[in-house]
Amino acid sequence: MRNQLAAILLSFASAWGGAAYAQTPAATTSPVPSQSDCIYPSYQSGAQISWFLNLSPQDDLMTAWCRLQTLRGEIKFNVLFPTTQATKTWETSFNGNLPAARIVDLVQSLMPMDPKVRSNENIEQFEKVLENVVQLQAKAAPDGTTLGFASNHPAANELVLWEPLIIRVKPILLSGQQFTMFVKLVPNMGFLSLALQGKATDVQLQGWKGRIPLGNFFSGDCSSYIPNCKPLPETVNFHTPWIVQGVELVATGETMTASALNIADQLLKTNASVVPSISPLKSFNSKTGQLTFNLTDNITALSFVADGSPSGTKKITIRYTAANGQYSITSALQKLGNEYRQAKKQEVEKLPNVPESLNRL
Repeated sequence: MRNQLAAILLSFASAWGGAAYAQTPAATTSPVPSQSDCIYPSYQSGAQISWFLNLSPQDDLMTAWCRLQTLRGEIKFNVLFPTTQATKTWETSFNGNLPAARIVDLVQSLMPMDPKVRSNENIEQFEKVLENVVQLQAKAAPDGTTLGFASNHPAANELVLWEPLIIRVKPILLSGQQFTMFVKLVPNMGFLSLALQGKATDVQLQGWKGRIPLGNFFSGDCSSYIPNCKPLPETVNFHTPWIVQGVELVATGETMTASALNIADQLLKTNASVVPSISPLKSFNSKTGQLTFNLTDNITALSFVADGSPSGTKKITIRYTAANGQYSITSALQKLGNEYRQAKKQEVEKLPNVPESLNRL
């Protein structure tokens, strides 16, 4: 089992380290190239459960966006920050040509860059999103996640947006039923540690510093979330180390019993290696359309629920989640984050103190 954990850690370095679309910081606008620059990493994590669209708990924001584009046709997609309830919807056609960084540009376009409240644009809630920006030397993030980087750590002054992000996409057709998909991404310290060392995609956004929790304006005291607030410029950069935590597909309607059975059968065939000897289909109630089963490989988990009624299945939910076991991807990332936070100054890889020369290429 320890070898499995080592393999997971190695897969992070190889898959994320070769990412072809590092973004730091995000541009506010970006032209759409004639061909997509999306890539689809193949992870060797030992997981046996196959997620929808090959999404994975090792995917970052842009990789998840690229996998979503394998859906074809006219769709609606929505960006939701669940803590602050800031949300925005777009309609588009996925044809595989949208670049990986387009989702970053879209999220960046929602961030406040000045004191103006953009209520007339119906995105005023996004002013509140920056209230969840935190400095790594703070004791904890707004959700209670331990930070506590030593003040002499090279990353101590880095800012991070510590709020989940959900991408909602619809319609998705499965066995004749229209589903809505929810892809939940969460900030992750392990992934951030890789990004800060140049081993993973470092997606950064920008915002006006007046919207982040700096502290008391009158006394000049810094807040507990931004302990070193004095040297910040008017426009601040902050990291967004989001990775996929779970994927959910939901459909509601009447007389969905046949579809529920077809979908359940397909899921069990696709993930046959982790299906118990007694098939979960044995418990299917043909009168009400009720069926529930759970599969796991100790790295990820799959849950299927068909809610029954006297007239048959009325709701179908398919849920993929990252497991929390000792040798799961979640545990591997937690180990990476803890090691990076506790590392001594000389042990931390850091970019050299020289000017950026990308614009000279």
